[in-house]
Amino acid sequence: YSHGSGTFQGNSVTGGYVYRGEMEAIQGHYIFADFASNNIWSLDPFTNAVASQNSAFETPSGGSINSIASFAETNDGELLVISIGGSVYRLESNSRDARWVGSDVASGTPGDGLTLGDPNNWVRDGVADIAFENGDHLILGGTDFPDTQSLQASRLTFESDATLTSSRLILASGDIYVNQSVTGTVAGGLLDSAGSIDSIRKWGPGRLELTSRVRRGSLVVVEGTAAIQESAGYDVVVEPEAMLDQIGSGMVTIDELTMRAGSTLSIDAASTLVVESWELDGMLDVQVDSEFALPDSGDPLVILTSERGGTVEL
Repeated sequence: YSHGSGTFQGNSVTGGYVYRGEMEAIQGHYIFADFASNNIWSLDPFTNAVASQNSAFETPSGGSINSIASFAETNDGELLVISIGGSVYRLESNSRDARWVGSDVASGTPGDGLTLGDPNNWVRDGVADIAFENGDHLILGGTDFPDTQSLQASRLTFESDATLTSSRLILASGDIYVNQSVTGTVAGGLLDSAGSIDSIRKWGPGRLELTSRVRRGSLVVVEGTAAIQESAGYDVVVEPEAMLDQIGSGMVTIDELTMRAGSTLSIDAASTLVVESWELDGMLDVQVDSEFALPDSGDPLVILTSERGGTVEL
């Protein structure tokens, strides 16, 4: 990174550890810092995306952490930050579980089901009628969620079928988890992580339907199924045992597509998948609708096209 005092700048890197503690948003990420700028970052092992963690942790009782000289790890995988003066700090997340309950009469005082700032619409950290705060873990399911202009959360979980529509959704960790037999939909404008290179990761056995555009980055399908719409326009990586599907039919555009061994690409026979470059190693599942007219023997049926080409093992 470049020299300076900006969010993604510094002058002297301080190496850290792969985090293996209880803070789900950064589990498996490499945590490191800069001695001079005091920035703390996480590195996503899937995409090498670097995210700022400056505001992700509780403020120390001393006010701030300066001159980070080293990290240490506890027996339970939590991280300690050590300053040059000898002070030792334990990293603890300031994010809390915030469940949208809306007007549900079974969860405290019923809210209006519309206003994000109305505390009666939320259960935060297990306590009813406490409002969501930017950076919390957003949990949806069971009741409608209102359309929003902008929303910032550490991560997003769909416990049951639900739709989140936002002009811009920022997930600090980039993680979206969808429970078994659940369909979670993210619609609207832009979907961001807080990284210098944006990366959205889909976890859990359920199905994520994504009609928002991932800004400047990639979608990594780690588990379960992710479905995208026409003209997605971003990179997609599908890990083993996971599936990439589509919403509807038509031309689907992806900048770069990587399918790992054991993954599945499922597309409608009436569709065409257009990618700038690709590396496919998995199973191709072509869905044929009863109304789709198959070509005559010898006629071409175009399913995958690419301007630059790539390698295919299907």
